[in-house]
Amino acid sequence: MQAISDIEQLAEYTAELEDLSKDLAVQNVSYEPWILCPILKASGVNRKFVFVLIFDSPSDDRTRLIGFFPFERVVLHHLVPLSCLRLWADPFNYLNARCDPLIRKGHDYCIEVLLDWFAQEKTHADLINLRGLTDGTSIVRSLTSSLSGKKRLEHIESTIESHLYRRHVNADSYINAVLSKRSQQTLRRYERRLRDLGTVEYADVDECLDIEQLIDEFIDLEDQGWKGKQGVSISAYGHREWVKQLLLDAHSRQRLSLLTMRVDRKLIAARCVLFSKPGSFLFKLTYDEKDIYAKRSPGLLLEFEAIRRMHSDQMMLGHEIDWLDTCSSPHSPIFSRSRSEGLKVRRFIIARSGSVAALAIAMSPYAARAEQLMNGCTRWVRQKVKALTS
Repeated sequence: MQAISDIEQLAEYTAELEDLSKDLAVQNVSYEPWILCPILKASGVNRKFVFVLIFDSPSDDRTRLIGFFPFERVVLHHLVPLSCLRLWADPFNYLNARCDPLIRKGHDYCIEVLLDWFAQEKTHADLINLRGLTDGTSIVRSLTSSLSGKKRLEHIESTIESHLYRRHVNADSYINAVLSKRSQQTLRRYERRLRDLGTVEYADVDECLDIEQLIDEFIDLEDQGWKGKQGVSISAYGHREWVKQLLLDAHSRQRLSLLTMRVDRKLIAARCVLFSKPGSFLFKLTYDEKDIYAKRSPGLLLEFEAIRRMHSDQMMLGHEIDWLDTCSSPHSPIFSRSRSEGLKVRRFIIARSGSVAALAIAMSPYAARAEQLMNGCTRWVRQKVKALTS
């Protein structure tokens, strides 16, 4: 086992990480080195990292990487200055908070190794936050089993729900399962109204002659919408060049889908997905927000075109693909309508028994409730003051 803190030093293990990524217990494209390293470099200013690498020694005496846990060292709360190792999550929400560590199939005992390392106080951290873990996986089962058998550690856990597309027998079966007849009629009406504006065409990267131009169009379209206005688009972050290179790299690896909708050749909506077979992960969805297009729901129409393609082995989105993780927030209006099922994402905050940190996490549910009450009181006071002064 090795713990390093330098991004450049992590890059020395690229070959080992690439090999590990080919044989994972749980897929997580955001921790694969060709994606992780560029985002780390873009976000790494004033951040402190701890990268835990766990090795095996097979009979031929060559070490083999079997586990990878990228942590960021943070303070639990500005009022509770306890140090915490938190599984790293992309701060720009390109792949929203998917934090399943890279563990080789059949080596879930890496979780036990990690917990022993933390319990022995070698981390110089008071807490460890294993967040963004997909529920129902061998990693979560191993973690819950290990925690139940360790009296030296205490923990609290919580769950949120995201959105998953899981392939059905065919596209009609999927759509009938997620949309009522009335909603399907509404969707067809949106498409007819869109076709009134011109010829509607869908295409993916395998139908594109100039991938660089397509990526530029995609980035520009996002920047023209609300994300650009609020300073959270790829261009607004100043990430155009490295994100473009990342998507070109994904394309060269045959792991990129960039499905587009055009009306009379004008780009109206685009949807970027990264493959990690048998699954896939949504990178970004964007569409033209002008009223003439937005009221025809181009984003939702593009999602259901993607769902149709997901059910065709002849299409990029369907070839050897069984599911798509939307990597979205629980309240997304588009994905809550188009998902086939909820995807539970779990978080475990762990402390050593008898420590101040253990007391802090034991009190955290009460602190959260107190904060809610304080926020409620603050809103009530503001409303009263506003009523008196208006």
